[in-house]
Amino acid sequence: MSVGPTENDPRSLEAMVREMPPTRYLSCRHIERGLAFWGDTVTACCGNTATGRMPTIFAPFKGEITAVAIMEGRARVITRHKAGDVVPECRGCAHLVEQEWGPKNLSPYLVDEVTTSHFTSCQIRCNYCYTVTQPEMTAPLSKAARTLPTFEQLIAGNHLAPSSTVRFAGGEPTISPEFETVLTRLIDYGVRCIVYTNAVKLSDAIIYALSRDKVELVLGIDAASIAVYKAIKKMNYNEKVWSNVAKYCAARLPNAENKVWAKFIFCIENYREAAHFVERAAEAGATHVYYDFDASRKDPDSLRAGIALPDEITEYAALLRHECAKRGIVVEFSQAGWGWLTPERRDRMERELERLNARSVVVFAPVADARA
Repeated sequence: MSVGPTENDPRSLEAMVREMPPTRYLSCRHIERGLAFWGDTVTACCGNTATGRMPTIFAPFKGEITAVAIMEGRARVITRHKAGDVVPECRGCAHLVEQEWGPKNLSPYLVDEVTTSHFTSCQIRCNYCYTVTQPEMTAPLSKAARTLPTFEQLIAGNHLAPSSTVRFAGGEPTISPEFETVLTRLIDYGVRCIVYTNAVKLSDAIIYALSRDKVELVLGIDAASIAVYKAIKKMNYNEKVWSNVAKYCAARLPNAENKVWAKFIFCIENYREAAHFVERAAEAGATHVYYDFDASRKDPDSLRAGIALPDEITEYAALLRHECAKRGIVVEFSQAGWGWLTPERRDRMERELERLNARSVVVFAPVADARA
């Protein structure tokens, strides 16, 4: 007599999920179909919007997690939610929705979204990074479990949706010895990936993924000049990084859906070269720019060395937006530093942007059109 699903069960786990009747309870799509690798723990998501806590699916993670283990870990969370006892890690989260969770609103696959951020090793030491400001939270690459066996098992068992999104964050993902193999395997399977990288190391797998329009890149650059790069990141990789940015932008297909973002986090060290950053991004072929504010300085009780971001940064943020618009570069605010951007500062930024736009009479052809 069967006592539950096994890896050799002729019925797929996702088929069993489809057969389950819908039930109304508090949950979210991350609990139902997500996975996140954090240090030695596999969780359902990247953090409760209210508390930052994450519901545990499996721990400790030591190199391989089976589909059965995922099902069992989820079942423990979902069983409590069905009983009206939301697990502490999920309480107060804005993502929780009470509805009928079943085949009509869920992927037929066991997993359709994954985040890998299970180590914090990096070649640079950004001033604003939590691994620098909160070193107790670090998870070295030397102790990181391997995700390749898990992805291979999920793919072989038809548990990972081919339309999945898989994010690679860090630490710096490209320095992982398995990164090239994992990314290429996922791309060949059909998965769309998002990679957050500092672009210090040029990845052949990323170039390949760009040629297939299967990867979105967020390139954490933050500087236009060598001096500012060194002041923020403690290393001298500025020119190497901009060279790699140009190679990534060149590998992106014309009219590709997935974007390559040049990211600029406004810090005390770099804000005065915002316009120069946009100039270098345009020269490298970037058509998209992300900007944000140093979140490690956003609140009075979290100031590093007691120094806050000056309010005049808002004017340089307006300048960055203005210079992007002139060149046809799409610009977005990534919002990690939203807490610093008070209504007063937002108003100041918008007023400065209006002033810059009013006096500007030069409009460049959009970069995207020039490359098409």
